[in-house]
Amino acid sequence: MINESTNQIAVSHHFKYLKKLLSFIFQRAANENKTCESGACKNFGQYLLSSMNQTIDPCDDFYQFACGGWISSHQIQKDKQTINNFMILEEKLEEIVKKELNKEVNPRDSKSVAFVKQYYKSCFDEETLENRGVKPLLDMLNSIGGWPIVSHTNYIEENYSWQKALAKIIGVFNLNLILGIDVIPNRDDSKTHIIHVSI
Repeated sequence: MINESTNQIAVSHHFKYLKKLLSFIFQRAANENKTCESGACKNFGQYLLSSMNQTIDPCDDFYQFACGGWISSHQIQKDKQTINNFMILEEKLEEIVKKELNKEVNPRDSKSVAFVKQYYKSCFDEETLENRGVKPLLDMLNSIGGWPIVSHTNYIEENYSWQKALAKIIGVFNLNLILGIDVIPNRDDSKTHIIHVSI
């Protein structure tokens, strides 16, 4: 049974150990005297300082002291339920990617980059989209056996197999409708992968 005095002794030992550990870390850092002076380090240091609220006493409210500046400078958007650094980085990355995709294809671009740029721009080619209309969709439906609501001539109920249609939708068009099929790491053996089927 642990009584109050035993608990206080244990806490006291933890604080002594922590004090020695911190003293060792700071002493070693002082001896090495290596401070990062690069622009990236300075920018990150400024970012950390701006994220703090140094007007707050850390002994009164450590959370506000450490994060108060960040909280006051980052408001949750109306269409979001939360905000964090990962979401902010994701939005910035999305802006950078969009900017790059909107650039013209450069002869120095790799084939894959050139393809992605052209593919992205095709989504905004309204004239071509209007001219093609629903034909690509009808062609896709016909390739999986048709759909009687929109394609009376190509649909023959006796010849239709929903299993084959589903297999083609997943295999050719990479769409998971009824079943989700993924390749994931095996929980029992991380060196192998398994096919995971979900509904």
